Amino acid sequence: MNAPSLQRLTILSLIFHITLFSLTLLTARKSVNFTIPSPYVVNLVEAENSSRQSAGETAAPQPTPKTEAVKDTRAAQKARDNRPIQKSKVSEEQYISERIAALKAKKRIEEIGRLRNIISLKGHGPKGSGSDKRTEAADVASGKGAGRMIDDYEMRITKEIQQHWIFPETGDKTLEAIILVKVMKDGSVRIMGIEKSSGNPLFDRSALRAITRASPLTPPPSEMEIGVRFYP
Repeated sequence: MNAPSLQRLTILSLIFHITLFSLTLLTARKSVNFTIPSPYVVNLVEAENSSRQSAGETAAPQPTPKTEAVKDTRAAQKARDNRPIQKSKVSEEQYISERIAALKAKKRIEEIGRLRNIISLKGHGPKGSGSDKRTEAADVASGKGAGRMIDDYEMRITKEIQQHWIFPETGDKTLEAIILVKVMKDGSVRIMGIEKSSGNPLFDRSALRAITRASPLTPPPSEMEIGVRFYP
C-alpha cells in the first residue's frame, strides 16, 4: 500500500509542477511581448530653416534633379521662342535701313530737281564751246523761250568754267558729277556741295578745282543757285 501511494503522489507532484511551470512560462511571455511605439522623428533641417527664418534669414531651396530638368526644359523652350523674335527684329531693322536709304535718295533727287538751272560741261568738247549747256530738267523749269537773259548768262559762265577745267583721262565714259554752287551778286562763287558724285575722286576734284579757279564769274542779274554738271 505504501508503494503505490508514494508513486501516485510522485505523479501528482510532477503534474502539478509541470502545470505550474507552464503557467509561469505563459505569464512570462505575456509580460515580455509588449508593443514598441513608433519612434518620434525630428527633422533637424526644418528646425534649422525655421530658426533661420525666425532670425530674418531666407534659406535657399536645394536644387533637385527634377528641378534642374524642369529648368533646362524651360530654357530650351525660351530659346525656341526667341528665335522668331530675333528674326523678326532683324527683318524690321533691315526694312528701316532700306526706307532710310530710299528717303535719302529721294531727297537727293528732289534737291537736284529743285535747281532752277543746270549747266553742263563736256570733257571732250571744244574749250569755251558750252556744248550741251542745259539738261532736260532745266529746260522744263525755265520754259520754252522764257528767261532769255538767264540763258545768255548761263552760256557765258559755262564757257568761263570750261576754260579752267582740266579733264582727267580716266577712260570711263559713264562718269557724271553735279556740283551745287551759289553765284553771288559780285560774281564770287560759293560751293554748296556735291549733289551727285561720279564715284571717282580724281574726277570730282577736277570739277571742284575748275569752279574754284573760275571764280569770280561774270556777275549774275541776281544771286542764283546753279548746278554745274561735268561729264566726259
